[in-house]
Amino acid sequence: MRKSRGGATLAGGPWEAHVILAQAFSNKLDELDRIERMIANADARRINLLREVERRRTALGARLRDASDQIIEGEVVNTPLTQPRSVRR
Repeated sequence: MRKSRGGATLAGGPWEAHVILAQAFSNKLDELDRIERMIANADARRINLLREVERRRTALGARLRDASDQIIEGEVVNTPLTQPRSVRR
Protein backbone atom coordinates (compact mmCIF):
# COMPACT_ATOMS: atom_id res chain seq x y z
CA MET A 1 0.00 0.00 0.00
CA ARG A 2 1.41 3.37 -0.92
CA LYS A 3 0.18 6.84 -0.05
CA SER A 4 -1.38 9.15 -2.58
CA ARG A 5 -3.09 12.53 -2.30
CA GLY A 6 -6.57 11.00 -1.88
CA GLY A 7 -5.53 8.46 0.75
CA ALA A 8 -4.03 5.00 0.59
CA THR A 9 -3.85 3.17 -2.69
CA LEU A 10 -4.96 -0.43 -2.46
CA ALA A 11 -4.96 -2.86 -5.39
CA GLY A 12 -4.61 -0.05 -7.87
CA GLY A 13 -7.53 2.11 -6.67
CA PRO A 14 -7.80 4.88 -4.11
CA TRP A 15 -9.41 3.74 -0.85
CA GLU A 16 -10.08 5.95 2.10
CA ALA A 17 -9.76 4.59 5.62
CA HIS A 18 -13.52 4.61 6.31
CA VAL A 19 -14.16 2.60 3.13
CA ILE A 20 -11.60 -0.01 4.19
CA LEU A 21 -13.11 -0.18 7.70
CA ALA A 22 -16.64 -0.49 6.31
CA GLN A 23 -15.58 -3.33 4.01
CA ALA A 24 -13.74 -5.12 6.83
CA PHE A 25 -16.81 -4.77 9.06
CA SER A 26 -19.06 -6.06 6.29
CA ASN A 27 -16.77 -9.05 5.71
CA LYS A 28 -16.92 -10.01 9.42
CA LEU A 29 -20.58 -9.15 10.09
CA ASP A 30 -21.72 -12.78 10.30
CA GLU A 31 -18.91 -13.62 12.70
CA LEU A 32 -19.66 -10.54 14.82
CA ASP A 33 -23.36 -11.51 14.97
CA ARG A 34 -22.41 -15.02 16.08
CA ILE A 35 -20.15 -13.63 18.82
CA GLU A 36 -22.91 -11.25 19.93
CA ARG A 37 -25.37 -14.18 20.20
CA MET A 38 -22.80 -16.18 22.19
CA ILE A 39 -22.36 -13.26 24.60
CA ALA A 40 -26.15 -12.87 24.97
CA ASN A 41 -26.54 -16.60 25.67
CA ALA A 42 -23.74 -16.55 28.24
CA ASP A 43 -25.32 -13.53 29.91
CA ALA A 44 -28.71 -15.29 30.06
CA ARG A 45 -27.07 -18.38 31.61
CA ARG A 46 -25.32 -16.17 34.18
CA ILE A 47 -28.58 -14.46 35.12
CA ASN A 48 -30.36 -17.81 35.46
CA LEU A 49 -27.54 -19.18 37.60
CA LEU A 50 -27.66 -16.16 39.91
CA ARG A 51 -31.44 -16.58 40.25
CA GLU A 52 -30.98 -20.25 41.16
CA VAL A 53 -28.31 -19.39 43.74
CA GLU A 54 -30.63 -16.78 45.26
CA ARG A 55 -33.55 -19.23 45.29
CA ARG A 56 -31.50 -21.90 47.03
CA ARG A 57 -30.03 -19.40 49.48
CA THR A 58 -33.52 -18.19 50.36
CA ALA A 59 -34.79 -21.76 50.79
CA LEU A 60 -31.82 -22.65 53.00
CA GLY A 61 -32.37 -19.50 55.05
CA ALA A 62 -36.00 -20.45 55.62
CA ARG A 63 -35.07 -24.01 56.66
CA LEU A 64 -32.41 -22.72 59.04
CA ARG A 65 -34.85 -20.22 60.56
CA ASP A 66 -37.42 -22.97 61.08
CA ALA A 67 -34.82 -25.27 62.67
CA SER A 68 -33.61 -22.42 64.89
CA ASP A 69 -37.17 -21.63 65.99
CA GLN A 70 -37.76 -25.30 66.81
CA ILE A 71 -34.58 -25.46 68.85
CA ILE A 72 -35.47 -22.30 70.76
CA GLU A 73 -39.01 -23.59 71.39
CA GLY A 74 -37.70 -27.03 72.40
CA GLU A 75 -39.55 -28.79 69.60
CA VAL A 76 -36.59 -30.43 67.92
CA VAL A 77 -37.56 -33.35 65.73
CA ASN A 78 -35.39 -35.39 63.42
CA THR A 79 -35.37 -33.38 60.23
CA PRO A 80 -32.75 -33.48 57.49
CA LEU A 81 -31.06 -30.56 59.24
CA THR A 82 -30.96 -32.21 62.68
CA GLN A 83 -30.15 -35.79 61.69
CA PRO A 84 -26.54 -36.96 61.95
CA ARG A 85 -24.67 -36.86 58.63
CA SER A 86 -24.41 -40.66 58.47
CA VAL A 87 -28.23 -40.91 58.41
CA ARG A 88 -28.80 -38.22 55.75
CA ARG A 89 -29.10 -39.26 52.14
